[in-house]
Amino acid sequence: PIRIVGIRGGEPTRHPHLTDILSALRSNTDAAIYLETHGRWLLSDTPNTELLTALAAHHSIVKLSFDRMHGLAADELRDLTRRLSQSGVAWCVAITEQDEAEFSNTRNACSWIDDNLLFYQPKVDSAAALLRAECSVISVSGRLSCGLSVRSEFRSTHPEHPGTASGALA
Repeated sequence: PIRIVGIRGGEPTRHPHLTDILSALRSNTDAAIYLETHGRWLLSDTPNTELLTALAAHHSIVKLSFDRMHGLAADELRDLTRRLSQSGVAWCVAITEQDEAEFSNTRNACSWIDDNLLFYQPKVDSAAALLRAECSVISVSGRLSCGLSVRSEFRSTHPEHPGTASGALA
């Protein structure tokens, strides 16, 4: 059985049918559903409340990327996690850095986050370091294919799923 489904990008929140995809996934699996995002859509004065409602209703987990590549400031990350918690959406934070020293520096910037809500993803230098999807991948254009998917570190470190914030995951 499938234990984890990851919806990732580019930026998956730009997909016009994301709430329908979440609904279809939840209707067909009990797997943990992760939405991997930089979270900037939550920083708006008018965040997508329809998506927040769907994420909470379908017990999805928002996996926020916090690293140099995505360029979020620590205060922005704090605001993102607060908004998700207030909306009843479970979340975790992924820090992707070149090595453990860089990870430690980035980790120190978000010291208020419990360790069970945060994990280190070593930055990869080639597509060979990524895993092929066990089932398939649906691209933003809706094309179904077998392709690159979740990093092995995520699967091996989190065989079920990491802890979640605010008790939103049933």
